[in-house]
Amino acid sequence: MRVTAPRRLAGINALQWTVQIILCGLYLYTGWAKLAMTPRLLHSGGSLFFPFLGVCEFLGALGLILPGALRTATWLTPVAAGGLAIIMIGAIHALAVGGESAMLWLPVAALLGDLFVLAGRLWWAPVRSRRV
Repeated sequence: MRVTAPRRLAGINALQWTVQIILCGLYLYTGWAKLAMTPRLLHSGGSLFFPFLGVCEFLGALGLILPGALRTATWLTPVAAGGLAIIMIGAIHALAVGGESAMLWLPVAALLGDLFVLAGRLWWAPVRSRRV
């Protein structure tokens, strides 16, 4: 049975939305966790860069979902995915150098998801903005 192009694109679009929702939940959680760190925890072992990363992850999570859901400024979704991919490359490096290799799977999986959303929303299944 041959799958027609619109049906295949509908499947890719559904998979894109699924990955975007999962990544949104992940980045909302990790972004909020970094923002909620107490100053004592930040000074005792955390980086002072964490609050900035928390804001970037939190806003990136919103950028993965809101433009497509509202169908306005949909170009922001691949931009958010690309920015989050850069953050995940840094997280992979930090975990690999810091010896925390047991948790390395999480940023690697998030990076692959970010790259999937980036490519999907640019080329495979872009969400079109509403015409006013």
